[in-house]
Order: sequence, then C-alpha cells, then structure tokens
Amino acid sequence: MLMKRAVWMAASLLLGLAGTTHAADAHFVASDVTVNGHHYPFQVFVPADWTPEMIAILAGSATLSIVVQALSLLVPLRRIGFRYRPVWGIRGHGLGEVSTVAKWTFGSIVVSSLGYLVTSQVLTRATDLGKNAGDPVAGLAAFGPALLIAMLLHGLITVSLITALYTRLSEAAARGDSTEVMPLE
Repeated sequence: MLMKRAVWMAASLLLGLAGTTHAADAHFVASDVTVNGHHYPFQVFVPADWTPEMIAILAGSATLSIVVQALSLLVPLRRIGFRYRPVWGIRGHGLGEVSTVAKWTFGSIVVSSLGYLVTSQVLTRATDLGKNAGDPVAGLAAFGPALLIAMLLHGLITVSLITALYTRLSEAAARGDSTEVMPLE
C-alpha cells in the first residue's frame, strides 16, 4: 500500500508540475511486481505520452538530487580532513610516447569524423536534389553498406599484409639489421 501511495504521489507531483490536472488524465501502463512474495501494483507512464515539460522536470530533479547529494558530502569530508588535490600529469611513468600516439590517434578520428560529416551532408543534399528532379538517387543509404564492404576488404587484405610485414620488420630490428628495417632504395 505504501509503495502504491508513493508512486501515485510522485506521479501526481510530476503531472501537477507539468500542467496535467489529475493522474487519471494521463495514460498509464499497469504491471504488477512481486518481490519476495509481496505483490506491488505498479503503474508507469507510456513514453509516447510524456511531454517535454515532464521530461525536463524528471531530468532536472534527478540532476538536482545528484548535486544536492554531492554538496552534502563536502562538509563531512572537510571535517575528517579530506582535501581534494587533483594531479594533472603523470610524469616519470614512460607515458610520453604513448600520449603522442594517443594524440595522433585522436587527431585521425577527428579528421575521419569530419570527413564522414561532409560526406553525409553531400550525399543527403544529393538525395534531396535527386528526389526534387524525379531521379532515383541512392545517396547515404547506399554509402553505409559500400563503406562496410570497403572496410571489410581493408581489414582482410591490408591488415593481413601489414601484420606479415611488421613481423619481418620486428625480427630485423631485433637482430639490429637497420638496412632491412629501413632500406635506402
């Protein structure tokens, strides 16, 4: 009984803040929940019936409750002597080369994403122009599968060849044979 009352109170509050006069005005989906032999009738809103105000109230109240919980911990943490001092660098752990590789990797992802953004905009525009002219245009719908096929071939052929070459290069580097690693021709 207490669970049902709490759900109805929360629903009434949410609906009241969203402008609905009574919980009976909204569409509910009823389902029963049984926990350890106790039966709880439970009702939830149908997602299609949620208004932007209801979503904003739910999201805002959830975010506000997280902020209140975090702020309520500040005083006890100060009293026990906890001081937050973030460490912004990890020096002396050999991560300098890794961070350089990570920067280049991130940069390549940004360039690739920008390329896809431009491509998708061009293909979408081409599809719209084709529809307006009465011509069938595949556009972005055909680009996705074509890109997957190209990436499959890349994965099977290029990566296999590079893996084999890296093995030879690694063996030559381990032997100290710099002419095999980097031929001057």
